[in-house]
Amino acid sequence: MRAFLRTVFIIVEKDIITEWRNRGLFSGMILFSILVVLIFNFALELETRTGSALIGGLIWTTLLFTGIIGLNHSMPVERDTACLDGLLLAPVDRSVIFFGKVVSIWIMMLIVAMILLPMFFILYDYTLFSFSLIAVILLGTFGYALCGTLLAAMAMQSRYSDLLLPLILFPVTFPLFLAAIKASGGILQRLPLSEIEPWINLLLVFDVIFVGLGMMLFDPIMEE
Repeated sequence: MRAFLRTVFIIVEKDIITEWRNRGLFSGMILFSILVVLIFNFALELETRTGSALIGGLIWTTLLFTGIIGLNHSMPVERDTACLDGLLLAPVDRSVIFFGKVVSIWIMMLIVAMILLPMFFILYDYTLFSFSLIAVILLGTFGYALCGTLLAAMAMQSRYSDLLLPLILFPVTFPLFLAAIKASGGILQRLPLSEIEPWINLLLVFDVIFVGLGMMLFDPIMEE
């Protein structure tokens, strides 16, 4: 287990250092998320009284579209630079590669989320710094990274991977984002835990399912 985690950490470290040096992906995701929030703000003329449920939906809509940028870049860049061949030839289990890419995307999405929350506070004077909300963001973005990485590996085989990935990713992640939006809205509205708990459970189930699917399917996908 220690060797597994160490190898995952090496892959994550490689991805983060590479993207930090290039700064194209990080800056693109951050700039895109800021633009989306500003567009929603001016187009919908949102105010503080519009409701915390709507703000929760905007947060997850922004994360949904921002995550596509990272997912469309993560696997194809490994293929185009022949780095993927080196990873596949390494004497490690293929699931290590999968979880390394998942954690890399997860970290990038969390960085975007860390920028989004203060923006919503500034624009709407609505505090979003809640441990419960942060937990939902952690679970939701992790599930999105799991599902997105697996589907990105599948779509990578196509010439039209940039177009194919959103078409297959959005329907599959619909239960995840529905649960995340409902849970976030409930937390921000201070609803009873009994009304929020089913949505949090759905997030947990989604994450567990795609952890298993990733471990089972990533190796066969890479063999194609």
